[in-house]
Amino acid sequence: MNWQERIRSSPDVCHGRVCIAGTRIPVAVILDNLADCVTEKDILASYPTITYDDIRAAIRHAAELASGRVILPLFNQERLIGKLWIVDDGRVRIRPDSDNDAG
Repeated sequence: MNWQERIRSSPDVCHGRVCIAGTRIPVAVILDNLADCVTEKDILASYPTITYDDIRAAIRHAAELASGRVILPLFNQERLIGKLWIVDDGRVRIRPDSDNDAG
């Protein structure tokens, strides 16, 4: 399963919060439910637009964030202002939008 295909962040959906792709269900809601010992079966019943693989993707996303291997795009209310990159030496860089590039 490629969890990146199931997790999205867009400034137009839930104010840029990370959500299950194609829904307005924040990943944090899924993780909060799991942390509160809500079963996957009950989560699926409460949110019928998601699948078991979406729950697994939310967990994988959280694991990647905890490991420091994933950096999310940064958004303001108007548009994407840049993306953070992790370079091989572990430093974080900001790549500006192409329309902000000088020259």
